[in-house]
Amino acid sequence: MRKFPVLIVIVGSAIALTACSSGGGTATYGPPSAQFSAAFPSPPKTIPMPAKSEQGMPPGTKGTLYGVGDVNLGTSAGSPHVPTFGVAVEVVAGADAGSKVSSLMKAFGSFAKSTGGHAVTVGGASGWEIRGSEKAVTGGDNGDAKARAGELIIGRGDVIYIVGAFSDSQSDVDAFVASFKPL
Repeated sequence: MRKFPVLIVIVGSAIALTACSSGGGTATYGPPSAQFSAAFPSPPKTIPMPAKSEQGMPPGTKGTLYGVGDVNLGTSAGSPHVPTFGVAVEVVAGADAGSKVSSLMKAFGSFAKSTGGHAVTVGGASGWEIRGSEKAVTGGDNGDAKARAGELIIGRGDVIYIVGAFSDSQSDVDAFVASFKPL
């Protein structure tokens, strides 16, 4: 299996809740210092990131997951079942939080480039995006061969936003990822 940064592991292990089916529209979510908007297909569940999913993040990092679908938070191996849409908000602690975020973003950038990803700017914040097959996006050997996926990692100040979408429809993935905006 390919080695890749902890951010991809967080997304892969963080995106798995209980599916909801009604349309949710674009709304604002997140703590006051790390708000974002996204067009979830239904109102997302909000849960704190468990310690297992925070492994590899700087000490003191506080994470919250907003998600719709099969978001298992690291309780099982493999990728989420489709359709799944989520945003993890990781607030990095400490005086050097900005440099820690920068370092993590560089590591993810290396992985993204190796899988066909590219640099993006969303709402004035820089990051990396990967879209395609679930296997290509997660960099793993496991995954649904029919599933399409998209991941967007944005770093701004002391916050890392990890956006993940998994669906049988690339247009659903593209729409959710494109709807994300840090505020």
